[in-house]
Amino acid sequence: MPAAWKAMCVWPLVLACAGGERATQEGPLGWSGPVTARESRLFSAGEIAAVPLWEIGEPPAFVVVPDSIVNPDGEGHQRYVAGAVVTADDKVVLLTDPQGPDSTLLLVVDAVTREETKVRSPVGADGEPLVWADAGIATHDRGVVLVGSQHAESRIRRRDRREGVWFATSDGEFRRPPGHVETVGGLRGVLPDGTLVVVASGWTRTTDSTLVSTLALAKPVPVVTELSSADSPRPLYETALFRDPAADYPKPSLWGHDPRLATGVAGDTIWTVPTERPELVALDRFGEVLLKVEWEHGDRAIPPNASNRVRERLGGLPRFPAAKRLLVGTNGLVHVQRIAWRDGRPRSGPDWLVFSRTGDLVARTRIPSHLEVMAFGPGSVVTRARDEHGDVAIRVYAVHKRSGSGDHSPRGGGT
Repeated sequence: MPAAWKAMCVWPLVLACAGGERATQEGPLGWSGPVTARESRLFSAGEIAAVPLWEIGEPPAFVVVPDSIVNPDGEGHQRYVAGAVVTADDKVVLLTDPQGPDSTLLLVVDAVTREETKVRSPVGADGEPLVWADAGIATHDRGVVLVGSQHAESRIRRRDRREGVWFATSDGEFRRPPGHVETVGGLRGVLPDGTLVVVASGWTRTTDSTLVSTLALAKPVPVVTELSSADSPRPLYETALFRDPAADYPKPSLWGHDPRLATGVAGDTIWTVPTERPELVALDRFGEVLLKVEWEHGDRAIPPNASNRVRERLGGLPRFPAAKRLLVGTNGLVHVQRIAWRDGRPRSGPDWLVFSRTGDLVARTRIPSHLEVMAFGPGSVVTRARDEHGDVAIRVYAVHKRSGSGDHSPRGGGT
């Protein structure tokens, strides 16, 4: 642990735990020492190799090619898909460009019938469709939750200190009254009672080498109610990442681990990979670490022949991160994308470790690296990729379960 960081970890985050007890966390999770949990587990390389290997089946079950839209200036472009989820009743819900020049907000695809439904954006007080910015989507109560800044003033993007929260059914119907919260930096999931798990907007603090962010809980209040200080997001815990030493402003190291991308929600539990180490932790809504799961990853040392460019993008770290992203599937399985050293630099994919809600290692899933994984459904995966013409297609694949292969991944792959 760098001495500069030790001097920085002086702001304890004290949270009330169940039963009225207090839990104190000293600084960002995992940065002041090993994470302490009620229960810990370690999976060996042999155990990882022995679990079933799941792979996608070609061809894809179905493909969604976003249509083209025309800007007010007459220029056309393909509609952008900003996010995706799979609901409990197997509907693939795509969040389209929230700043697009038409009123389509969601595209719902029935995975069984392949029927596609375009859902218009909710309307504002003047009856005009709301214009969205920085929107996020998550599953909740067999439907979805949308969070983002929105307004009805033509196409002018306006920053506000609050964001709208809209609840929709899996068919895209907005039946519940909307709510709002203070502006947040990113939606990571929703607890069963509708509380949002968010990354607080901006950095909590910075140093020459690190950036600190806060994960918080935000309870939406009805839009007819003015937000007060009591409605501010409640800090749960802090995470940190290395700063890009070449940037003259606070910017994350390009290939350093970013815990904001490795956090998700399953039921009442928040799962995260807090540091570059091969460890996954589960926290309750009070910030107490219930479980820590570690796995053998193999050698993560930066090879001596690594280029200076690679070393700079890693922030001068002696090791590359063990994991890149974390996604919680519709069925509550926790998917962790591993990183391996290939072709002279750390690369994410194609292997994902799959854990149950109780921390059991269920399987490994192998997804080709050219496919960007957007969401995991019950037995399916939603991906995004460009074709030879540069057009984007959303491809939904069935995931086939196979027996353990016992093969060996590239250096740093952990098998």
